[in-house]
Amino acid sequence: MSFVMYMPNRQSRIMAQAKEMFRRAKDFVLPEFMVPALTGVAAGATGAGNASARVHRPSTDHLTLFDSGPAPKAGTSSRKLMDWQTSPEVLEANDVRDSKKLQMNYTEAQRAVSDILSDPTAVHPYITSEAARMYNDDPLVRKHLWHMVVGALAEDYTFMPGESLGSICNNHARVPDALKLIKMPGEASSGSSVMRWILIGFTKIVNVFKRDPYGDPADRPYWAHFFQRTGVLTGNGLTMFNGDLTFQSSAERLRAYWKLAVDYYSKGDTPRAFYALGHAVHLVQDMHVPAHVHNDVHGPTFLLGKVDSFEKWTARGDWPSITRGNGDSNVSIWDNGPIARPAADRTWNKDNIVPKLAALAGTIAYKTQQLRSVDAEGTGVVLKNQTKTGALSDAECYEQARIQIPDAIRHSGQLIINFVDYVKRNGEPAA
Repeated sequence: MSFVMYMPNRQSRIMAQAKEMFRRAKDFVLPEFMVPALTGVAAGATGAGNASARVHRPSTDHLTLFDSGPAPKAGTSSRKLMDWQTSPEVLEANDVRDSKKLQMNYTEAQRAVSDILSDPTAVHPYITSEAARMYNDDPLVRKHLWHMVVGALAEDYTFMPGESLGSICNNHARVPDALKLIKMPGEASSGSSVMRWILIGFTKIVNVFKRDPYGDPADRPYWAHFFQRTGVLTGNGLTMFNGDLTFQSSAERLRAYWKLAVDYYSKGDTPRAFYALGHAVHLVQDMHVPAHVHNDVHGPTFLLGKVDSFEKWTARGDWPSITRGNGDSNVSIWDNGPIARPAADRTWNKDNIVPKLAALAGTIAYKTQQLRSVDAEGTGVVLKNQTKTGALSDAECYEQARIQIPDAIRHSGQLIINFVDYVKRNGEPAA
């Protein structure tokens, strides 16, 4: 929208801004109405790679949307866990109930998982579920699936205990209160833009009508879900408003959640340990989104930056067939074949955990940076349907998803099993 700054008269500027806001509103809302029944899906077609030949699978069509779905209803076990209020243990058939502990049975936990996954936009939870189910033979993973799924959902809503939006902002010297900068800044600084004021106005409106503590699209942790790799073990988080505001990178946040999960485990609170791990898994998944590793702002609302073509495309739910292997618990995505579960990396230990996590983030980001986003060129070989700049075509989005979705499941599984192996080797939780 910067072009409107050079128009000669105020009326022209206002009209241009209004048109741009309408266009972005249309781009944001329209995909929500593009349900499979209205998209001309070719029944029975397989058509891998062919955007016009799609097979609708209601149970898995939402897999490629990197979204978390809505927050669970207030009062539910999932919402209480999400709010860090409770951490109930999950009991399997042969477990003995302890009246002194908060517990739920395995069936109840599975039902809670199903409730979350039933929403067509709950893809972070879905990818987490697929990754965890690769290790159903491990009792810790099996019993804590629900905790990890809720954690993966919560990372788009809930801060770490004691954390706030200001906490994840790096440059407090320039911006004493990050929350006020985004929501109610008073006077604009010299570096402010039209888009900043639009966002401010939008969030004020949201605050008036919201009925839920997570209804504010600005006061969320996803500002720290970006990681632009600059070296083997280094990278930057999101930078906004010409450097007025910078945030932690998702790699930094990943290390913080790993530490929190290990701390909970060492204290005997395994439910909260795996809930924190779910938050960490979400961050790993976001590193598979090109916009996130190019620091290409595309949210949290359509009023901030351009709409990300990849995420817009994935909202339409008209995917090629997504099937499961014979008797396998994990998905086979399109033409990639079954996803082999990663083995635990037993070289991770207390002395090297920080560089190990940094290396994992760097490896993922390096590969994802080869793909482009709307405003950033990729660094790798251009895909057959890819251009260098501008909006992504449907065919290009499909090609990106075919590469990134299986990797997101695989790397999520790697983090989960590495954590289980790590805590087992470093001592069982206290009684």
